[in-house]
Amino acid sequence: MFAIILWAGTAVGALVHAQAKSDPLPQTQASTNVPANAITDADLKKMLIDLGYTPKSLSKGYQITIKKNKWTFNIQVVLSDNLEKMGINTIAGDVKQPADVPAASWLALLETNPEIDPTTFYFDNQQKRLCLHRACDNRGITSEIIAKELDSFCFDVVATAKFWRFTR
Repeated sequence: MFAIILWAGTAVGALVHAQAKSDPLPQTQASTNVPANAITDADLKKMLIDLGYTPKSLSKGYQITIKKNKWTFNIQVVLSDNLEKMGINTIAGDVKQPADVPAASWLALLETNPEIDPTTFYFDNQQKRLCLHRACDNRGITSEIIAKELDSFCFDVVATAKFWRFTR
């Protein structure tokens, strides 16, 4: 069920939470001022392919599917417009009536954030979705670093599953 929710949610629309707020330059301008040692979209795609994934292009970044144990993760990997950050996102599930979720459930999510940092929960109010996000600096990123970040992110998703059971 979790795999279906993640797949459907990711297929419907990509999350763009990783967009950096410090530099609102459009992609075309930002790409001419690439930070030192930063990877580009083309580099990111190649590294994901080298890691054995089949990246699907989204309006921002790429969607990949990771199968581990009994879990299937549909993940968006995206670079910020100014190329300073790499974000990793997934959808925990839909929450059509967020006000109906007990405050204790929301509080449990917030209390979990420091334990899984740099992964965090956030709520996309427009799409009524609970999501997980992880950001890292886009400096010296290698395939090995991406693999480590993805592995840690997937671990955080599984480790926190009991806190987002209220999602659909």
